[in-house]
Amino acid sequence: MTRSASDALTEHPHARANRISHALHLRVAERVEADPALVDRAAATLTRWEAAGVYPAAYATRWRALLSSPRDELLRVLRSDDEDSRALRQNTPFAGVVPPKERWAIVRAARTAAGESAK
Repeated sequence: MTRSASDALTEHPHARANRISHALHLRVAERVEADPALVDRAAATLTRWEAAGVYPAAYATRWRALLSSPRDELLRVLRSDDEDSRALRQNTPFAGVVPPKERWAIVRAARTAAGESAK
């Protein structure tokens, strides 16, 4: 169900960002299911960011636990829209997993579904 254009204009920017991030992470979950090696890639990204001192320790601890947890738990978090999952997605180590062209298609589709301009 699409929202009206006026709803899209009044949507809080954080809500919009969460909606788009959720759509992207649904695709990340699909890619992880198809290629489990992406979990190792995310762990390597997390290690690099930690070493550079650019990653919040609380998120690093939580992501490290998820990346080493049973795959079903990781996929549940990637797909969930609960508060914890939304917070984790703000600091995702899965950066770059969705190629740019596909990423922009997902962003455009999420905006269109919300009644926003598909710029």
